[in-house]
Amino acid sequence: MKKKNTSGLIVSLIIFLLVISTISFIVFNESGLLNYIKSKNRLDEVNRDIEISNDSIKSLESQIDSLKYNRFKKEKTAREKYRMFREDEKPIEIEEK
Repeated sequence: MKKKNTSGLIVSLIIFLLVISTISFIVFNESGLLNYIKSKNRLDEVNRDIEISNDSIKSLESQIDSLKYNRFKKEKTAREKYRMFREDEKPIEIEEK
């Protein structure tokens, strides 16, 4: 009776070790579950960066179009950003506190 119980225990132990080994292999393998999760997170991060970049590109294209075709926008940008003024105008410096 003891021999049967011992052999059943050994078989159970072998099956348990095989299951643990298989799970460890699936999780910690070079192309396993942990690597998949890291890659998925990295892909999500890259997709967010792409989306932000696309939004930025659209905004810049809109600004370029407005500078090409809107005379008022051209003049405003020249005055504010590049401190340009007409020949008959005198620039006024305003100091902010």
